Amino acid sequence: MFDETELSQLREVVSDAIYGGRLGVAQFLRCHAVTDDPGLLDASLSALTSLGDAWFGSSPAQAHRLGEDSGIYLTEMLKWDAGQGAIVTVSVGSHPEPRLDLLLVGSKGSLYHQG
Repeated sequence: MFDETELSQLREVVSDAIYGGRLGVAQFLRCHAVTDDPGLLDASLSALTSLGDAWFGSSPAQAHRLGEDSGIYLTEMLKWDAGQGAIVTVSVGSHPEPRLDLLLVGSKGSLYHQG
């Protein structure tokens, strides 16, 4: 799974950008992560979904999950009551360490992270 410290730092940096007004109102999150362990798909997806909870201010009102029986990927399409949305995917790959590609679109701009 992803390093909890790294996710915590990412959550804080993005929260600062949102609350500082640099992104405006957070509207859409797209996140794709790669792990080398199929056993960590669910835990990794939950960790990344929690980023949306933090940035959109609540838990999603709707969630649709795909890939549960694949053992190769998990995707969640999420929608919040205030209209925000997210697509979060975790897939299995042969990278030496977990990889994260994130895009957050706000009403005034976008934030991109790759690591």
